[in-house]
Amino acid sequence: IAPHTSKIELYSSSGNSYDVLIGPNHVPAIATGQGGGSFSASVSREAGINVGDEVTLSSVPNNQFAIVSAVIANPAEPFEKVFFAEPINPYELSLVLINMGSRSLESLGQVSTTSIK
Repeated sequence: IAPHTSKIELYSSSGNSYDVLIGPNHVPAIATGQGGGSFSASVSREAGINVGDEVTLSSVPNNQFAIVSAVIANPAEPFEKVFFAEPINPYELSLVLINMGSRSLESLGQVSTTSIK
């Protein structure tokens, strides 16, 4: 890592977990990164989660985080596995803008972008 570069980790990196809300009823769950922009979570079969439902982070509930891509249920078990992915494929990105929070761009002296290869 050099003075003008950074190492980043994707939300979906394997093993990362986040509190999320799934679907129109905002069902709480813990999303676990599966890598490549994909996540999974376990929810009650009674939750009514469907493919296409929106997933948001509990800490930022007004912004779409992911979209449900599959729901796998075993009638013998009380929970179902929900799979969801970010709305964009991170491997299709060529540039990333890093949000520096409250630090203004002027204080940085320059604006730079990072290429993902």
